[in-house]
Amino acid sequence: MEEIFLKLLNMSITAGWLILAVLCIRLIFRKIPKWMICLLWGAVAFRLICPFSMESRFSILPSTELVKSSTVVGGEVQNYIPSIDSHLTIVENTINPMLAESYAYNPAASVAPWQITIYLVSLAWAGGMILLIICAMGSMIRLQMLVREAVCVKNNIFICDAVKSPFILGIVRPRIYLSSALNEKEMNYIITHESAHLRRKDHWWKPLGYLLLCIHWFNPLCWAAYAMLCKDIELACDEKAARDMTFHEKKEYSKILLSCAGQRSLVMVCPLAFGEVGIKERVKSVLNYKKPTLWIMIVATVILVTLAICFLTNPTKEYQIKITIPAGSTDPFCYSDEEISSKGNTLTLYAGDGVGDTEIKLLPVEVREENAYESIYMTPGMPVKIDVEKGAWFKIGVNMQNPTDERRDVYISVDNVVVRIASSAGDNESDQALEQVP
Repeated sequence: MEEIFLKLLNMSITAGWLILAVLCIRLIFRKIPKWMICLLWGAVAFRLICPFSMESRFSILPSTELVKSSTVVGGEVQNYIPSIDSHLTIVENTINPMLAESYAYNPAASVAPWQITIYLVSLAWAGGMILLIICAMGSMIRLQMLVREAVCVKNNIFICDAVKSPFILGIVRPRIYLSSALNEKEMNYIITHESAHLRRKDHWWKPLGYLLLCIHWFNPLCWAAYAMLCKDIELACDEKAARDMTFHEKKEYSKILLSCAGQRSLVMVCPLAFGEVGIKERVKSVLNYKKPTLWIMIVATVILVTLAICFLTNPTKEYQIKITIPAGSTDPFCYSDEEISSKGNTLTLYAGDGVGDTEIKLLPVEVREENAYESIYMTPGMPVKIDVEKGAWFKIGVNMQNPTDERRDVYISVDNVVVRIASSAGDNESDQALEQVP
């Protein structure tokens, strides 16, 4: 259960960036059709559900595994010591040493401090999730008992004296419940709106949103996302209903919304029912509704595509390439045992653990075009970009000596590459190439 919670925690943090982006878009671009905003909430749901995604260099996410249950010390992985992988050096250098000190693991102990902490937190998460599900089921049963004497008017439309505000209840066989005090004209407007919910399958999407909220209840942004989802679902249906209305009909529709806003507490206790929420904003939206222009639709489409590329894709995976400096080595360059091949025409390298100011060099192993790769100076914290042949294979070398009696391991970070262990053929080619290095 601990591993499941840790995975969900990282997924929730990753989705949190997208939630913030959608909230900003709602605030800034108010003229975007609400059905498009609902699509953005669908993208948030995808992030909260899907544990994997394709990699992209356009992704602006700092990391998809922010919280790790291990840390790297001196190039070696230390289990049961948590660490933060934010790709922000200042954050990692500040927080990770504190975590390593607080959760220092003594191999002689039977249980590591991190194991105890993550176990207790996992229990709290599971308990909160179960409690929210039980509350939803209990309130749904209560509401069903309230309308057990409802009378069917036609098809799935029911009227009941106990109903003060219209709502939809049910997932598999949804029903529309109306107040028996409504006249025929009011019923027609309300049925138009509620039927739009059913056509849009909102009676599926809202329960799905609540289920995700139950799973990610520990994330405050998920609560904000669910609240905005419920509001945007209602606004989207209002827009659809008001699309073909005259201004007089919009006024009548708004009056009905206001009249239904008086008593809706019985509906609000059930998170799986559709009630009248955000009446003030809905009335403004209906009265001021205008069909979106072409340029608004173009802008909205661009925003949707941009968010999908930037937030639904993962940042390219970073690899730590180990380079061993033999004891007493005075060679100009020492090369990695692993070979890398860039997925593009540019290779970006970063100084990793144990690497200070030094020179680095690419050693061609398998290339189609002969090219002399000159050494480049590297400084920690500053990426080095090298133009390379796409699909070619290289070893990475560093200009470091080791006058000590023990070997030394240093690391170079690289992303957007394929990594392999050197083959025997590659080793022969590497040995020949090494003889030519001055």
